[in-house]
Amino acid sequence: MPFFGLNMRYDISSADEATRRAGVQYLKDIVRKIAVQGGELFSGVTFAGWGVPKEFVDEAKKRALFDRSVASMREVMTVAEGEGVTICVEAVNRFESPLINTAKEAVAYVQTVDSPNVGVHLDTYHMNIEEDSIEDAIRYAAKYLRHFHTGENNRNVPGRGHLDWEGIFRTLAEIGYRGDIVSEPFLMMGDEVGYDIRVWRPILDNPTEARLDSEAAFLLEFTRTMLRRYER
Repeated sequence: MPFFGLNMRYDISSADEATRRAGVQYLKDIVRKIAVQGGELFSGVTFAGWGVPKEFVDEAKKRALFDRSVASMREVMTVAEGEGVTICVEAVNRFESPLINTAKEAVAYVQTVDSPNVGVHLDTYHMNIEEDSIEDAIRYAAKYLRHFHTGENNRNVPGRGHLDWEGIFRTLAEIGYRGDIVSEPFLMMGDEVGYDIRVWRPILDNPTEARLDSEAAFLLEFTRTMLRRYER
């Protein structure tokens, strides 16, 4: 189950205890609903309210965010472990969160929570912004990697931009990744998601229904080709 990000009302890293309590309960409720439906995983910005705080975040404030989030997530894990649901934390770019931006930070968070039901979620769009090397980031997170998103450098369909997909899929095969690979292009401006992720221009020219279907077909074949090329 994909999960975009926590509303600030449910920010489990908040300094406000009532907000944290609401967030913990909210995540527990999601876990229970996923379990009822037979689901096994949900992911995204699960570790904090999605977005950048208005106040400046220095190293001390970031550590406080981290500590409060980890303490809250450990409470959520008591339900996740019982229900057999994995919660992933997605490393997102600096414009979407100050807390977990890199694979290294995601791994540190997961290790600190210390539960078999918490994992790392990496996304090529965000890694293109934050990592020195996408391949090295994948290798670093390998032990904890449970979910993977593919998206181009500019939110286009994979294969339409400048990311090194050969290197990305070769590295996924190298680490023996067998989890889901979900593509997350955002091709049109407008609506809530388009505004939230700042899509200020159409990424796809003439985005008719037929054109969107054609791009979906291209994406599927592109991904299959990469997987076949590096299957082990």
